[in-house]
Amino acid sequence: MSKPKKHQKRVECEILLDDIENFEKKGEVTVEPNLKQEIVTEASKSRGNFKSKLIDQKHIMAAKQLKKDPDITIRKADKAAAYVLMNTSEYLDKMDTILSDETKFKKISKDPTESLKKKLNKLITINNAANTSIKFNKLTGDYSMGYCYGNIKTHKPGNKLRPIISQIPTPTYGIAKQLCTILTPYVPATYVLHSATDFLDVLKTTIQ
Repeated sequence: MSKPKKHQKRVECEILLDDIENFEKKGEVTVEPNLKQEIVTEASKSRGNFKSKLIDQKHIMAAKQLKKDPDITIRKADKAAAYVLMNTSEYLDKMDTILSDETKFKKISKDPTESLKKKLNKLITINNAANTSIKFNKLTGDYSMGYCYGNIKTHKPGNKLRPIISQIPTPTYGIAKQLCTILTPYVPATYVLHSATDFLDVLKTTIQ
């Protein structure tokens, strides 16, 4: 069991907080006043020794050797709890094919991060001056462009990739989360499914 990355637990705790708030708004749960603060505090802590009873030193060494091999790319399988080993050349060729589709992607000549950060800060200043109830924090610190990677579709022939674009390091990520929190209560929930479990419940009810 590998030790979680520094941001992993924090992100999972944020998701947990969002879920709790949604249940609270629907009146499905009652939240103790100090629970949210306890979760925020827990997000910054690291617990456990992360040692597996099934994996010994030889397995760890073998995994490290695979990871160091530049000719091998290790990616998660799409829609499966597994990892896939792929020739790096094959992986890069497939990613190049995806990214070369000009109907979905556009080549740029320079990093737009700083200009986007300045533009967002101007909009934040305008909003904060005009709105007394909803305030956004100015963007500070370093940001970078989003990045694209592919997970292997093991459930389909040909080892096709599902492209995933991560926006986590971008200037817009935090603002998007805050806007989502503000707008979600106004989205009609009558025909909204929140999970695959909800969908299965609907199917079972329809079949009966």
